[in-house]
Amino acid sequence: ANQHWLSNDFSQANYCQNGTYFRNLYACQPNTHCGVADGDVKCLCDSGFEFNSVTEACDDIDECLDPNSCSTGKGNGQCINTPWSYYCQCNHYYTGHDCETFAPSRH
Repeated sequence: ANQHWLSNDFSQANYCQNGTYFRNLYACQPNTHCGVADGDVKCLCDSGFEFNSVTEACDDIDECLDPNSCSTGKGNGQCINTPWSYYCQCNHYYTGHDCETFAPSRH
């Protein structure tokens, strides 16, 4: 049977095909890692990145395009995109991971 397996550090793909052993060294591009998908060993996009079929590279996902990120659609905060993720700068009186909580000050 045809079998695929990776070295412990994911840098080498090993496989047997029709009784013959093969070994391929993998050097994945930035923002990718070696893994198995659909029964094949290939470079996969890291978390926070998506495959761009035009450039054939993994591009950062801009989470700030989603109006729910930092509740920007409600005007509760500003979203700052970063590689792999994003962070929020909440407007006055708003707090929480996505600026979803209204917390006025009490005097």
